[in-house]
Amino acid sequence: MKDSAHIPPAPLPRGSELAQVPDDDAVRQISLLEVANVLLRWRLLIVILPVVLTVAVVSYALMQPRTYTATTSFLPQSTSGQRSGVAGIAAQFGVAVQGNQPDESPQFYAELVRSRAIIGALVDSSYMTSLHRPARLEEIYGISGPTSAIRREATIARLSAGTTVIASVQTGIVRLGVSTPDPDVSQQIATRFVKLTNDFNLRRRQTRAGAERNFVQERLAVARADLGAAEARLSSFLERNRQLSNAPELRIDHDRLERAVGMQQQVYTTLAQNYEQARIEEVRNIPVITVIEEAARPLRPDSRKMATKALVVLILGFVLAMMIAFLAEFAGRARRNDADDYREFTDLWRAMIRDLRHPFKRMRGLPER
Repeated sequence: MKDSAHIPPAPLPRGSELAQVPDDDAVRQISLLEVANVLLRWRLLIVILPVVLTVAVVSYALMQPRTYTATTSFLPQSTSGQRSGVAGIAAQFGVAVQGNQPDESPQFYAELVRSRAIIGALVDSSYMTSLHRPARLEEIYGISGPTSAIRREATIARLSAGTTVIASVQTGIVRLGVSTPDPDVSQQIATRFVKLTNDFNLRRRQTRAGAERNFVQERLAVARADLGAAEARLSSFLERNRQLSNAPELRIDHDRLERAVGMQQQVYTTLAQNYEQARIEEVRNIPVITVIEEAARPLRPDSRKMATKALVVLILGFVLAMMIAFLAEFAGRARRNDADDYREFTDLWRAMIRDLRHPFKRMRGLPER
């Protein structure tokens, strides 16, 4: 009997070495081939879906009315220098008045332009169209609705979406752009934007100047009384003490009373000057913003950027088609390889749909189990 140690091993089946020790290059080649096969198998979807989406988006963009953008720019004027005197006097009496107000910054005007007060006033106005007839914005935009309030809200939203505001912190210039379907209306709205902003800010400054005038007027009355009292004390002191050269203590009291009168005179003079300044500011109607660039009628419509939109939609459609293809391929393989799991999944899915449709019936059946 021969020794089993000398029996040669049985030859392995053909291809078993590859099955036992997988080759990385072979796996990579198989994976690439599988991806290529999926793409070729779903080639119609991968080609047709991006093209259909691109044609649909481009067609929708072409159906939209052209828009015309009118631009303007202005520079707000600061009143910090005019209010510095009032701020200094108010600080002497414990009232804090800021010198650099945030409502004088370019960001404030950018928010003011986009505010509901300004845009609502624009929506309520009528404009002369390119056809030389007056029309409201809801008619120009083609907005319809059951009530005037709903149409007004839709028009406000549309105008707000078509308005762009850029405020430069370095230069303080505010740039405004308005886009509408009519070039003449765009120009009129941009011009009226600046006018309404100026009127609103002018009224705000006049109101603030009126409040400052009332404050300074009250303090002026108190300062006048304090000055009269200080002068009366100095006069009474001089009547009682006519010889001051030989009395050092009386000289010191005299100097103290004179300093009190001088300080009250300074406060009274400053308050009187700021009172007159506040009265002037209260009735001043000089524009508080400087228009740098007047709104001009746009000569050409805005670019629709069709090439960019078509390229983006084409890429997104191609990615979407590939995702659909691989998901469908994965689902088909799972159905063939795991028939029992797929059947269970479909049964559970249908049961969930039934429970969602009839939740109370499902709850009634729970105690019976």
